[in-house]
Amino acid sequence: MKIFSKVKSAFGFDDARSAPAPAYHTIADGLLVTALHAEAWFELGISNLDTASNEAWESELDKVIRASSKALGQSPCHLKIMWSKIDGSQYYESVRDLYDADYADGDKWAQDYAARIDALGLPQRHVMLGVLLEERDTATAQAIKRGANAATGLHADPLSDEELTHYMSSARRILKTLGGSPLKAKLADAEKIAWMLSRETGRTKAPVPPKGKITGAGLQHLLSSKVIPYSDHLELLNEAGEPVMYQAILPMIDMPEEVTAPGNSEWATLLSYITRMEQDDAGEPVQVPVYADVSIRFQNVPKKDAIKQVNEARRTAKEQRQSASKTSAGETSEEIEDAELANEALLKDIRRGGTYLVEHNSRLIISAPTREELEDNIQAVTDFFMQEEILLSRGEDEQRDLWLENMPGDSVRVTDMGHVQTDVAFYGSFFWAGSKVGDSAGGAVGYTSGTTTEVFRSAIASSGERGDTTSTAYAGRSGRGKTTAMGLEMVSQALEQSSWFCMLDPKGDCGGISLVAAHYGVPSGVIELDETHSGAADMFRALGRAEAPIAVQSILMMQAKDRRQVDVATSASLRYATEESEEAEDPSTYGVIERMAQAEDKDVRSFAEYLKDLAKTPVGKIVLGKPTGDIALTDKPGLWIIQVQNLSLPNENLDFADWDAQNRLSVALIQGITNFALHVSSAKSLRAMRKLVAVPEVHIMMRATNGAAFLDQVARMGRAFNTGLAYDTQDCTSIASMPGLVEQLSGVRIFQFTSEEQQDAAAKLLGLPVNAETRERIRSLATDPESDQLIKGRALVRDWRERVAVVQFDFPSGEVARLMSTDPKDFAMNVDVENVEVAA
Repeated sequence: MKIFSKVKSAFGFDDARSAPAPAYHTIADGLLVTALHAEAWFELGISNLDTASNEAWESELDKVIRASSKALGQSPCHLKIMWSKIDGSQYYESVRDLYDADYADGDKWAQDYAARIDALGLPQRHVMLGVLLEERDTATAQAIKRGANAATGLHADPLSDEELTHYMSSARRILKTLGGSPLKAKLADAEKIAWMLSRETGRTKAPVPPKGKITGAGLQHLLSSKVIPYSDHLELLNEAGEPVMYQAILPMIDMPEEVTAPGNSEWATLLSYITRMEQDDAGEPVQVPVYADVSIRFQNVPKKDAIKQVNEARRTAKEQRQSASKTSAGETSEEIEDAELANEALLKDIRRGGTYLVEHNSRLIISAPTREELEDNIQAVTDFFMQEEILLSRGEDEQRDLWLENMPGDSVRVTDMGHVQTDVAFYGSFFWAGSKVGDSAGGAVGYTSGTTTEVFRSAIASSGERGDTTSTAYAGRSGRGKTTAMGLEMVSQALEQSSWFCMLDPKGDCGGISLVAAHYGVPSGVIELDETHSGAADMFRALGRAEAPIAVQSILMMQAKDRRQVDVATSASLRYATEESEEAEDPSTYGVIERMAQAEDKDVRSFAEYLKDLAKTPVGKIVLGKPTGDIALTDKPGLWIIQVQNLSLPNENLDFADWDAQNRLSVALIQGITNFALHVSSAKSLRAMRKLVAVPEVHIMMRATNGAAFLDQVARMGRAFNTGLAYDTQDCTSIASMPGLVEQLSGVRIFQFTSEEQQDAAAKLLGLPVNAETRERIRSLATDPESDQLIKGRALVRDWRERVAVVQFDFPSGEVARLMSTDPKDFAMNVDVENVEVAA
């Protein structure tokens, strides 16, 4: 019998190829049962490694190897990597309950983003792992093994509750180990297993049965489509017998002899980067993605067998070396010597238990709606992997067996196209690596890009609800999308429920954010501060009597134009501010100046007269003027944009000593309004609401007198008041130099920087290695490598879990993009004065 089997194998007719097709019995959560096998199926998660350091890659690889060795043992396993499109309707269902219909039209916002997701056609990767639990020993199994024909009326044996419980217990034992590893495994629900199964049978119209146990007619309906195998491809038919898809399964027949992990072993992370060229409607060449599914059947090799295999390879290399040394030349090939030494070292590692071997059969599945497109896709995939020293075969005359082998519940059929690798080489493909960042709950504001794509969900005003720090930093060059990203994240959360958001707009280009909020029903408006709001930025309005004097001193020191005035502001202003706080019925900065004007010291009186002159200017009146009672900023729920006429911010590269009076007053006004906004957010009426204050141009404030201390105070106040803070800056170095401020950051969004100094500071804020790779990653954020066109809204995002990934911020619709334009001319064109609420 063994001799006959060897003869059959020599001609390609071995037992594996002639095995019957799987006869499916039951699908349940985490389980797939056929007549012959019981398998546990797990859905693997995504580990955020695209931006991680080499040390993080190595650490995760070690953890996965240990967990897989412990959980899988020598069980035959089936790893499947599949691609689909992110479904907008699924996104909508996941967020629809976030929105309070009595407050705003968040449902419309969610629907618009769902439609946008569908329009983008974002790829979604699914990684599934099947593990053989045991061979079934039933009457049906025995009949199939004997070659009985299913058409004889043989029915599947019933699956008892005890048997199902036994299988589930085994699956959960595996889950306990794999779930706690970087694989983040979870039991695949019945619906996901059914989707995976129906996908391989080409079903395009029949719905996947709902969650729960799937048996009998429901399972038969799931598998009723037909597949016609040809020599080098497959034709998948629908229920009517019409071709709906063409497919080819390509075995990996050669891999690099030497691999490093992390390094050139990471072929599974490259699947999302395969493209080919085609012409668009205008006849122009464009790149289109090609997504190849992967099917890998693998098994850890028992230690005894591994030692035997490596020893044979070592002995063969040794014999080749000895044979070569006996030739007339007497020279031995370096490759033979290296192979002998490598196998000796590997043998020692295996014996010590530090390494094990994995036997695997890896296939790529290429699909297309037409034969012509299939051939183009095959060429693109084979060319791509050839550059990675991976050779793919067309699998001629093996397509039927390769297709059956790809089916969950089957086994290896084409046994002569396998490989044996070390655990490091096999798991070094990093099939679980990807890009993942953002909040678990929250509305979409964009999507991640990299090895994997996911909807990026944001909840920047909710960090206080989990007891976290409340600050988020947005940093990057001008014109790279910082303000737009901040606006999208603000509007997204403002729509969820009654809340209070305030944004300072010193440049006057953020009015479009209020238009978008109003478009979706959020109370919103642009508050324009002018001379009628005298004293609106007075520190006594924002802070209590105890805290205000020091803040007033800081503001007055900022206005000092020479050394003499600095000395006066430093030595005298705090005393007069304290007197005003203790003695005045309604204390104010204006009152402090009046007290200084009555001082005996002529230098103090002179400085007071100068401050009075400043208080007569349009901006100075808001900071230093006598309070009029018109406080401007409302405590009503909504999203409010504060703009100031005649504001003059200093150039970002101008030293503080060179600021003119208007520059100093403008920065003082921002500080005052920021403090006042935080004061409003602490009001009793807003205590239970989500609150957020957006602070612009912090790089300018950092250079002002006590500017760093001011920002540190603001961060701590924001956390104390459970108010989210959003910082906008063009200078990462100033923030990175303040450990206290950095510690308060729960999130970071880094847009493009081109200077090495800024890139290194940005890397520190992100928690990424400060090296050439990170600098290039930051530099290239705003450029398209194919067209060299400017890309706006792309950023490296760090979330509160310390994960970092590239995010493309994106509008839910063209209407929102138009309304949110940061061009003041566009805002003026968009505004319907009669319908935009302006709070007084």
